Amino acid sequence: MSAHNDKIISSPDVDNFPAYVIGVIPYVHKRNPSVKTSIRAEKIRLQKASFPDNILTKYGNVFSSVNENYPMIDKNGKIPGWHYPHPAETNDKTWRPNHEVLDHVIQQLEQIPSALNELNQCLRAKKSLKTIGLNRQPMIVRNARKLLPSSTSLRTAATPLFSNGFCLVPHISKTSDWNDDKQIISTYYREVEDVCSKVIAGTQYVFANSFIRRESQPQEAEDQIRSLFQHSSTGRAPASASHNDFTTSYKEALIRSVETGVPHTQCFGFEEAIRSRFRNNVDEAVSMLRQSRIIIINTWRSTTPGQLERDPIALCDRRTISPSSVHVTTGTRREESGKAPYFGPPPSVPKLAPVPSYQSDCFRAGKRGGGVDSIPSGQRGGGLDAYFATYDPCHQWYFYPKVTPEELILWVGYDSDANITSDGSFSGLSSSLAGATLHTGFNPEGTNFNGAPRTSLDVRVLCILPKSKPTTGTAGSTAKKSPMYFHSNL
Repeated sequence: MSAHNDKIISSPDVDNFPAYVIGVIPYVHKRNPSVKTSIRAEKIRLQKASFPDNILTKYGNVFSSVNENYPMIDKNGKIPGWHYPHPAETNDKTWRPNHEVLDHVIQQLEQIPSALNELNQCLRAKKSLKTIGLNRQPMIVRNARKLLPSSTSLRTAATPLFSNGFCLVPHISKTSDWNDDKQIISTYYREVEDVCSKVIAGTQYVFANSFIRRESQPQEAEDQIRSLFQHSSTGRAPASASHNDFTTSYKEALIRSVETGVPHTQCFGFEEAIRSRFRNNVDEAVSMLRQSRIIIINTWRSTTPGQLERDPIALCDRRTISPSSVHVTTGTRREESGKAPYFGPPPSVPKLAPVPSYQSDCFRAGKRGGGVDSIPSGQRGGGLDAYFATYDPCHQWYFYPKVTPEELILWVGYDSDANITSDGSFSGLSSSLAGATLHTGFNPEGTNFNGAPRTSLDVRVLCILPKSKPTTGTAGSTAKKSPMYFHSNL
């Protein structure tokens, strides 16, 4: 399937795809204090066992360095040039992790039998960590292309987006290299901002300021070892549990972050973008936010050439999600890719000490991470409250088979004023789930795992509009683009 002139063109293999498939949907178990305690202890053990840092520290002194001026492994078990820039590269704003440096480390590790054995133990721990605490249920997953109204253009996308919670729209990006951070920031952010402002009528301000790359877990043994060293900027694995990234707490936590200049939740770069847009007039920004409806749209694009075969994204019709089938888990703030620089807190706001946060690949047992001892959202340094789902046979799951890079999937991650009524329409009242749309990676029965691995890009877009404004249709929309000057230095 491809897009042309904002219209979707069908292809035979998509048209002939069945209306239903069976797929295993990963849920979490219902909360049980005794089970939770044992799972937590096992997670901590597996987290510690799945990181190769101790192995690097142990064997690093026998490595020959690519660059004689810098050690191959530092004292913390990190690889200069891969985990962080060499000192000579710290001022390079286009720096990316150097794959040749990582390849050199792996090649030397593989020559040491005891090191290779320890790396395989790390791999086993990592695989166990991905499934612990999950309740994997075979479910019917519906073909959204056949069973839901088609969004043939941006003008028709709002109806499914604000009923079942998601839609697919045709969109050809001008981004030519999905591994080029600068292109994503300067070109792609503007594109998804434009899409969302057209889909959501009445949008006054729209901001995109962080991205996440994801890629399928490798099948080859050598690539699996390589995945032990993967980190956020080079690609996370597809989501492995049914969840929604936001809960009802998000608006207030975001406002506190803007007001103080200190993160009170995972802000995804929104607080910097808002400060930049309002030129650090904090009072005006906070007043605007409190009086506005805030909607966060998750945008998802496959960057795999051709049609995606592995690890597509499954989305749950949010009208079938009962509040009793989700619970809130607070995760630690992660480092974010693609955040633009901003002016910083104004003189009237004390500049507080940086608040520590830990990347997903830097969790340590006993420190905050993965829902373990996380600071609640809304507090200084707080994490991100997210909904995780327990099994409910009433959930209706959908996916878009064989999605291409010329298509963009949108879903509602947060709506401060959403309320889903029995007929699927919305009122202006606050919902108990803030418009949440559950989603997860999955594989239909019969997936060809020899096919090209999934690579994809997630960008969350913050849309701000008056509480009284509608969210459907684009006619007469007076959306104001957020000025792009806060990207200009990148």
